[in-house]
Amino acid sequence: MKSWRSHDLQLTFAEFQLGGEERELRIPEESAVRRHQETEAAMQETEAALREPEKFTGDSQEAFTGQLTLAELDFGPSGEQPSGAASHAGHALTRPTPPSPEVSTLPASSVPPSFDGVRYYTREQQFYLRAKELEWHAEPQAPFTPFKSYWPVYSEMSPPQERWYFYWREEVRSGSYPDTDLSYLFLYIYELIHGIGWSGPQQGWQLLNQVWLAYRGRYRKLDSYLREWRFDFARVHGLELPEADVLDKLPRSLSPELREREWLRRFSARPVELNWDVLRELLDVDPEKSRFFQESGSKALKTYVPKVIALADAYGEKTGAGRLLERFRPPEINAERPLFRTAVYDESLFGRTVTVRYMKLSAYSPLRAFLTQLVRLTENVLRELMHFKGRLKGVSVEPGLGKLIRRYLEKELGAGVKAPQPPAPVVTIDPDKLQRLQQESDLVRDLLMVEEPESEDQKSPAPDESESFAGAAPVPPSWDNTADGGIHWNTEQLGQEWQELALRLTPPQLEMLYALKHNLGPAARQAAAERAGSMPELLLDEINEAAMEWIGDLLIDGDALLEDYADMLDFTKR
Repeated sequence: MKSWRSHDLQLTFAEFQLGGEERELRIPEESAVRRHQETEAAMQETEAALREPEKFTGDSQEAFTGQLTLAELDFGPSGEQPSGAASHAGHALTRPTPPSPEVSTLPASSVPPSFDGVRYYTREQQFYLRAKELEWHAEPQAPFTPFKSYWPVYSEMSPPQERWYFYWREEVRSGSYPDTDLSYLFLYIYELIHGIGWSGPQQGWQLLNQVWLAYRGRYRKLDSYLREWRFDFARVHGLELPEADVLDKLPRSLSPELREREWLRRFSARPVELNWDVLRELLDVDPEKSRFFQESGSKALKTYVPKVIALADAYGEKTGAGRLLERFRPPEINAERPLFRTAVYDESLFGRTVTVRYMKLSAYSPLRAFLTQLVRLTENVLRELMHFKGRLKGVSVEPGLGKLIRRYLEKELGAGVKAPQPPAPVVTIDPDKLQRLQQESDLVRDLLMVEEPESEDQKSPAPDESESFAGAAPVPPSWDNTADGGIHWNTEQLGQEWQELALRLTPPQLEMLYALKHNLGPAARQAAAERAGSMPELLLDEINEAAMEWIGDLLIDGDALLEDYADMLDFTKR
């Protein structure tokens, strides 16, 4: 008998996670398990006595000459002899009655039981030894009996549950898959992990996959466990690692090793296989937060961004720069992976952990930065082709690749699809309220403003209205709109629509934008409005009206700049 060590005294747990009604299961007490094992031991002693009649004398000996078996004795759960059993008066033995449904029909166990807190074997070792004893045990057809256990092992099953399990297991081994409870499935999978029921690793692998595929539609939680345990099974038995399942999204429960392995498979494919949901985890920004995605560009981005990534990969290979995985290949690392995590698993078979070597593609900064730039460039081209105002700044992609992406998207979209513009804000004007506000603002202006004589140098001629129309004099390459008080907005690096907008804004409106850009607070916004002889709300509305006219979108939401356009005002300063 194997000697026990001090660390074996510690109770170890190996269970599967429960959900739904399974969360209410009561964890069985150790005493119940011990009573079951003690009953089995008593039955073993009785059987031994029956097979050695010479130890008995008198009338008793005559009664045991029939060599009765445990099944014929039909002991009840308490170990008492039923009233229909043979008497000690020397009468001939009667035909035994069928076993009671509450009596186990399993062969007696030779696994030493635990008692008084002392374990000869860990729970996982006890499971493995008992599984070897029951490896080829079968039962005739039996009715289904529900089984929901926190620890799905043999000692947790009642006799009716045992009969169903060993009948069901034979059906599964023969290729039939009757409906059953999840706990029976896990018990069977634990057996396969321990080498029970198969003669070679390839056969075990086949059985493991068959039961998964047969029941995964009924129990979705099998996926999260079997993906991990199949991987461990292949590693410990030296099998060629199977191809990863094609997943639209990578589950959060997926281990880091399998996540990185899935990304490696996708980057190695020809063409690269990166759908939108998988790609988002490899970017430095979330493209779904942009106004273009939220208002009209979600379908276009989801459709064309993965294709652009594949195009960039093929372009690098054709030009000699190399595929993405060659250009941005992180170093490999070694990691210790727990074997058959959360399963009932005897670590003495294959060890506690296995060393796994893989690349952390998802955390490699050069790759993430390059993919982010490709996504931003794609969005800018789509914005242009779909007539969406505004562009993302700071996009940097090699010119040859940038031209290729533009040509590809122009071809795909044809003449372009005009994105639906957001409806203009509906403004309801109360004439009485407007007049009252105007009177109040005039009073505030008269009280606060001190007029100073204007010198000739300060006077500027009124702009030529003809220049605001298309076909008028060319727009200067740079605009420098200056507000009283020294606020400048240099739009030299911005598009013509922004230059037109800056030209039309008054100094108080520029001051209001400056206050919003730098979060100067309500007092600064009030001061800007007072300089215009107006109220803050009215001044903000005026700015938005001009923005809608020249850039086709609002600049301000409430009393804050829209995030998409905040960078356009980086050159506003005192």
